[in-house]
Parts: sequence; C-alpha cells; structure tokens
Amino acid sequence: MQFRGKNILETQEVNFFVENRDKFLEFCLKLCNKKKLIVNEDEIENVIGGIYDCLYFENLDEQAVKKSLSGIFKENEDFLRYLLTRSFLYLMELYLKQKNKKSISSLMNGIRKILEIFNDENYKKSHAVHTHNFIDSIIEEESMFSLHEDIVSIFSKIHQANKELEFLNLYEGICVRNFGKIIKIEDDLVTCQVPLLQILAMIEEKNAYIVKNSFTANHVKAEVEEFDISQKTVTLRNFVRLSNMPASQRIHTRVHPKKNILVTLQNDEQNLEGLMYDISKGGLALLSKTEFSCQEGDVLGVSFDLTLPKSGETKTVNLDAELIILIDFEGNYRYCLKTLPNEHEDFIAMYTDQREEETLKGLQDRLCNIKN
Repeated sequence: MQFRGKNILETQEVNFFVENRDKFLEFCLKLCNKKKLIVNEDEIENVIGGIYDCLYFENLDEQAVKKSLSGIFKENEDFLRYLLTRSFLYLMELYLKQKNKKSISSLMNGIRKILEIFNDENYKKSHAVHTHNFIDSIIEEESMFSLHEDIVSIFSKIHQANKELEFLNLYEGICVRNFGKIIKIEDDLVTCQVPLLQILAMIEEKNAYIVKNSFTANHVKAEVEEFDISQKTVTLRNFVRLSNMPASQRIHTRVHPKKNILVTLQNDEQNLEGLMYDISKGGLALLSKTEFSCQEGDVLGVSFDLTLPKSGETKTVNLDAELIILIDFEGNYRYCLKTLPNEHEDFIAMYTDQREEETLKGLQDRLCNIKN
C-alpha cells in the first residue's frame, strides 16, 4: 500500500511504530471484548497487525486482508469499520503525545488510505462518519468519539438549567457565532432555537459546532437533521466531542476569495502554482494538484495578485511563508502557510476586512430573500 509520505514514516518513525504495536493491538482486543465479540487473538494480531505494519514497512494485499477480516468478523462489518477507525484514532492520539510531530501529515495520509480501502462506497453513503471527515477532524480538531446518549443527557441538564448554547460555524471561512436555546429533546434529537444567520451557516457546513461550556467540558459537533426557518429552529443529531475547535481560537479573520486567485510557491529548486483557498493577515492556504518537494517548517517564497473588493486596487504580493502542514484535500494538496513579517500586511488586512464585510452582506441578502 503506497501513499504520500510513506518513505518518511519508514525512515523517521520506525521506532514509534515498533514501540506502539502491542499497545495498538491490545486496544483492538479491548474494543472486541467490550462488544463481547469472541475473536482469535492470533488472527487479530496477524491480520490487523499486518494492516498496522503497512503504514511504515509492509505492502498490503488488500483482497487477501479483506477476505481474512470477513472470516473473523462475519456479520459484524459495521463493528469492523468502527474498530479500524477508533483504533487508528487511538494511534493518532499516541502520536500526538510526542513532542516531535513533524511527520504527522504523512501518518494522516496513511490512515486515510487504510480507511478508504475498508470503507466501501455503500458504507460511506449510509453512515454519518466519512473517512475524509474523520481524518480532517484529527488534523484540525483532534476529535474524541462519544456515545450520542452521553451528550444528549448533558444537553438535558443544560435544558433543565435554562442555559444557552453557543454555536460557531464558518461561512465561506468567516466565523458566525451566536447563542441559542434548547427547546426540545426527543430520544437522540435535540432541537434548538437560534438566529437565522446561524442556521444558514449550519446549512452551509452541514454541521453545527457548539462551543464548550461548564456543562460540556468539550466542544461538540452535530449533524443537522432538519431546520425550520419560520420558527428559527434546528434539530441536531449524531453528536461528537471535539477536544479542540481551531475556529474558536483564530487570531485573524480568515476569508475565501470571491474569484480564483493564482498563487505561486517557490524555493531554490522549483516553482508550483495553485489556487488560493483562504487568506488572513497571518497566513494563507492554497490548493494544487501538484506535490511540492518540501517539509513542514520550510520557508517558501509566495507571490499572488490581490484586488480590494471595494476600490478594485490591485497589488502584486511577494512574501515569505512557513509551511505549517501539507494535507490531502478532496483530491488536491492543501498547503497551509504562516506568513512571515512583510510589507504587505496592511494591504492584506484591508482585503480580509472588506472581503469579510462582503461575505456577511451576502449572507444577510440570503436571509432577506428567505424572509421575503
């Protein structure tokens, strides 16, 4: 099994995999025991251990492994997929405890590849947790799984205490943050009354994000089951705890460009062109079909033309930026960069302020159209 960054894991992370192999397999067996599933420990070690090893050493015979897993888990395919997803999340948790996290994107790519192999299309269409969402949540949120009922019971306490929830969603990269009130709880469904702007932002993201408070301890992510514009209500389900919510910690406003902006990355050896994904005073991200020969922490030259939304003034921006992380993103490579001090900071800040105003006006216009 090949994936971007496997050579890095082979050369730089072998000790981590060797030292944690037994812990990983023990965790798998604990999950099986909780399920009260009788499995052969030697088979688990051979088959799932082989999947683990392919991250850094072995190649994976996909068809043979699928056949072996089918024999072990028989009618428990849903649990098998949960087992793999939760176990590799555990592996990521072990890795994140290390001080050196330079190879994290390589490990992410390997885990994504494994989950794509064992989550077939029918499964991904009918279940809430998709492989890409799972991986992205580790990158950005370090998700911690939780039973729906546990969180719903916490929401019941919040409802009884007549306290509000704080929601935070991104609309075209911009934070939309408002308080809402729980008005009804039925089984694992929670209905809240929130401002319409927040509902539109939830619809855009297809999820609701709830900021942690004294009741929840963790941030919470939920799927939108249904909404009622006239009543200003949204019904949520499938709750997941998040140990981190990067959007709540942003220092600078981050916006998506209205039109495509071509960005060039360069170092001493090569150039790469991509499209700007988002930008802030402190950094930017771009998407490209091409993989650049670089590592997290490298300083790259960045250039692009930026036009102010209001005046139409255009400047060619040239600056240096540090590569924070390189990840696979919907068939592209996403380069996330932190800009170093430069002469264009004020102009970029002016652009992001005007683009934020333009974006929120578009959201307000949508709201007016709905009301009318």
